[in-house]
Amino acid sequence: MRSIWIICWLCCFTAKGEAQNCWRFGLQSGLTATTFTTDVTIFNTFTTSLPAPISFDYDPTVNFHLGAWLERPVGERLALRWEVQRSPGGAMSFDAAEQRKQRYKFFYLSSPMVLQIAPNRSRRIQLEGGVVANFFMFDYGEEIYAGDQNNFEYSYLVGLNIQLGAKWQAHVRYQSGQSAFSELESTNVQANTYNRLLALSFSRLLIEF
Repeated sequence: MRSIWIICWLCCFTAKGEAQNCWRFGLQSGLTATTFTTDVTIFNTFTTSLPAPISFDYDPTVNFHLGAWLERPVGERLALRWEVQRSPGGAMSFDAAEQRKQRYKFFYLSSPMVLQIAPNRSRRIQLEGGVVANFFMFDYGEEIYAGDQNNFEYSYLVGLNIQLGAKWQAHVRYQSGQSAFSELESTNVQANTYNRLLALSFSRLLIEF
């Protein structure tokens, strides 16, 4: 992951944009649908049960995200975009013992580094791909952690960017956690829980310089 960030920053500062105003700055907000997935490894074939409170049936929960972005063209059809945002995470799960829905919710300070690729010169539609560093801030609601909590995690993202006008863009993105935010290890079982996110957001250009 570190090498990807270094390559992105080198492209940002060494490439020459064609336009006189190379840097673009703006704000971004939208909706996110988040959920969890849990990967379990059982080392002892005689193990028939897993330690509570691990669950495998998570439903998505919808929240808002808000942030700012800085963008620079790095070629005729390429642009590099750095974002900083307050990004929520969480999921819903049904507790069979208590017969009720449980809601897990927490917040990250997220920093996506996104490469945008335009199939044609108009740049009206761009493909997006990149990496996201997430720093845990706080949580509330139900207890989710079945093991050790990680305050730092990273994700990969893919998406589509549509230019809506001179100042507005729409983004549809899927984000998949590549490092676990919760890790449980016991004698026979290892269980890692990851974030998944689908986002619809709108960004507005404020200044060019």
